[in-house]
Amino acid sequence: MLRTWISTLIALCICLAAAIPPACAQAPPAEKKAPPEAGAGAAAGKDKPAGTTPGAPGQPPAKEGPAAPQPGEPKAPAAPVQVRDPLAVAVIDRYIEAIGGREAHAAIRDKKLVWVLKKLAPTGVTETSMVRYMKGPYMLREEWDMPGMGLLPNNGRLKTIQVFDGTTAWVKMFIADAPVDKLTGPTLHQFIYDKFIDDFFFHWEEDGYSVRHVGEDVVEDTPVAVIAVNPFTSKDQTRYAFAKDTGLLVQREFRTDERAPGGAVSRRAVFGGYNTIRFKADDKQHAIKMPTTERVFEEGDLSVEREYTSIQINMGIEDSLFARPEGPDFSESERGRSPGSGGGKATSRPATQPKQGAGTHGGAGAHGEKKEPTTKPAGGN
Repeated sequence: MLRTWISTLIALCICLAAAIPPACAQAPPAEKKAPPEAGAGAAAGKDKPAGTTPGAPGQPPAKEGPAAPQPGEPKAPAAPVQVRDPLAVAVIDRYIEAIGGREAHAAIRDKKLVWVLKKLAPTGVTETSMVRYMKGPYMLREEWDMPGMGLLPNNGRLKTIQVFDGTTAWVKMFIADAPVDKLTGPTLHQFIYDKFIDDFFFHWEEDGYSVRHVGEDVVEDTPVAVIAVNPFTSKDQTRYAFAKDTGLLVQREFRTDERAPGGAVSRRAVFGGYNTIRFKADDKQHAIKMPTTERVFEEGDLSVEREYTSIQINMGIEDSLFARPEGPDFSESERGRSPGSGGGKATSRPATQPKQGAGTHGGAGAHGEKKEPTTKPAGGN
């Protein structure tokens, strides 16, 4: 039962610690896909596979395909069209310049973020200390120090390391003799999703999103321009509000996927305390701006507060930091012991396998899109 127990802890940790990924965080979501052009989705005859006919990109010749629809039969749905509203693009371009520009972000090789996350609830405040290491293109490590939620002896704190080396991810919990386990499926997806080493808006178009300018508003006494962002294959939408005077991101609004822990919830993240972060080593000529505070509201109530205490860029992080944590693998460990036993004989009962998706985000990202879990992130440098 050890794996089931640890899987439950992982899910609880993710629900608490990954309430809203920061807007300027690191890199791993799904493999990039080139968006189709308006209308047919690609120019006639462009990069068409063998056996296709001009004027019907990617489609087999008529004699080899299904029969044409007969009168009265429903027509196939039109190909989705990616929207690139010039007003929205202008807002995004101004934001990119406000946070340091493309050249500076392209020079990011690694990043270390340290922050305190507070989860507010009627029963009190739960405080978690977190450290995130990132290295391009796809490596990620997080260290959590959080309350044990009554699941550990003497109500001790739970310390956890999660690592992704670009191909495989592992989790190590420093409790009793818990072995190292691999992260897979929705739990892996939740760990690596939406953590960009640069920023989502540097590659929204190639990642297949549509953007629209939807008006102006006032957020936190700040006049803002509001754009709507959604995958061109989905109606799920996230709204971003950018300050009209500085061009910086002030607010993000979206509704979580119904498969997320707690079901569909309206969330609003408010960003502030922008600081200029200068690169270390030989890159001192580069600098970017990042928010150091974030407040998350769920259904109108303040739910999460995040405050960054340290942000370092290009500090020379070694690849070895993203290697598998030390410790026995589940395949090598004894089965059937209760957590914290510290020994004892193994029983003949095999370890229970966790159900896919139980207690996890189920593959929905911070923008509300329904992407399938993947171990191959994208979006980083």
